[in-house]
Amino acid sequence: MNTRRNFALSLMAGAAATMPRTLRAQALDLRIPVGTIAGHAVGRAVVASDQTIELLAYCPFLAGLSTSGISLFSSGNTEKGAYFSLRSSRFRVEPIQNGRVFYTRIVPVGADFLTSRITYHPSPNLDFNRPETFSSGQTVITLRNRGGSIILVQDATITYTSTAEVLATEDFTFQGRQLNLKDTGVSTFTVTLSGPAPSLEDLLGASGSFSIPVAGSIVAAAARE
Repeated sequence: MNTRRNFALSLMAGAAATMPRTLRAQALDLRIPVGTIAGHAVGRAVVASDQTIELLAYCPFLAGLSTSGISLFSSGNTEKGAYFSLRSSRFRVEPIQNGRVFYTRIVPVGADFLTSRITYHPSPNLDFNRPETFSSGQTVITLRNRGGSIILVQDATITYTSTAEVLATEDFTFQGRQLNLKDTGVSTFTVTLSGPAPSLEDLLGASGSFSIPVAGSIVAAAARE
């Protein structure tokens, strides 16, 4: 009996040793420790004439994908060549004033909660003037944003902060590897983006659309159980 058991264990060990290295290491390659930066985002907060807002960004860094020798750009370092983008659903803001500081609660438009999607673009052609290009590829992760807020300091900065829970992920192929961002092991992210503050009059009563340049980080906040 022990001989047969030892033989079976030897076969299993041999199979693991001959398994392609990329498949065995795939989950480990993508795993992100809680508290570390999972990605960077550079983009625009686009304010429409009806005062609804959406976030458009591209990702110059995603932990696990931005490994040595692998670029997240097909060319250059701008949105036009970015393989990965982020786009939120639309929302409004409700401000509370405290001197020069305004706290604004985020209110989703036409839904119970705000969603954000990270999209993979095999042939990048992003354009901030065409928001649809930020969701024209394959959605690889869908996030539900909770507790989002925007802090605006007049004549200084505007900061967007949100807790984002993973709703769904999809398999995708990047640089010859089949991947799924569930292998990051993360269930919740904290998203923080900052930029120069617009006037409160523009933000709440714009007669036409405008955009605010923003940039920031996506941090792993909690692991999957």
